[in-house]
Amino acid sequence: MRRTSLTRADDDLHRQFSVKRVHGLKTPEGEVSNLLHSSLQIGDEVVLSARFGDVVPEFTGRPVVLASAGIGVTPMAGMLSHLVMTGSQRKVAFLHAGNSANTFALRNQIRADLANFPTHP
Repeated sequence: MRRTSLTRADDDLHRQFSVKRVHGLKTPEGEVSNLLHSSLQIGDEVVLSARFGDVVPEFTGRPVVLASAGIGVTPMAGMLSHLVMTGSQRKVAFLHAGNSANTFALRNQIRADLANFPTHP
């Protein structure tokens, strides 16, 4: 899979990930993204290997800014979810640019996570 992101903190039983369907206009058609979109339903179980990469927030007390645009919001949603799940007390600014609220991927999840995040004076 080329365009996937973990989008919710791991609860030791489940991992939520998002997959961008690749239509192949200027690049090859995405075999796995199209298979997942056409064959799986929300809630279906799949077996995954460990993710690669190191896009994770540092373990510090410093404020954090999560900034994204368009579909780039998916890793930010995962990091925000992780901060909420671990009870982080860091100050968080979440900035997102997009065309409209209707195309804001994971908007409801992000709003719920921000509402559950501690507020600072």
